[in-house]
Amino acid sequence: KVTGGSPRFFIYRTKDGRFLTLVFLNDPDDWWADLCRCVGRPELATDERFATSAGRAEHRAEAVDILDAVFAQRTLAEWKDALSTALSGGVLLVERQRTTRPGSR
Repeated sequence: KVTGGSPRFFIYRTKDGRFLTLVFLNDPDDWWADLCRCVGRPELATDERFATSAGRAEHRAEAVDILDAVFAQRTLAEWKDALSTALSGGVLLVERQRTTRPGSR
């Protein structure tokens, strides 16, 4: 997996084998609730492991694994539509189609 050390800077594979990268520029505690709601997992926003920036840092591998599974459920086009209108403080960067995750073997 390629990561910037945080679930908010990560390359996720979508259902159609393409990739998207999320980069959030706003306050670390603001983006999380918006993202959780947007991806259909609002309960993660209040999950003790992820409710704070410190908690997400401590449990980042778990958060990334959960989001990896979530993003694998829809195509890139579906996520692009869902995320572009729902996330106010984040930037969605769409990667070109690849057969493997950049940096993976």
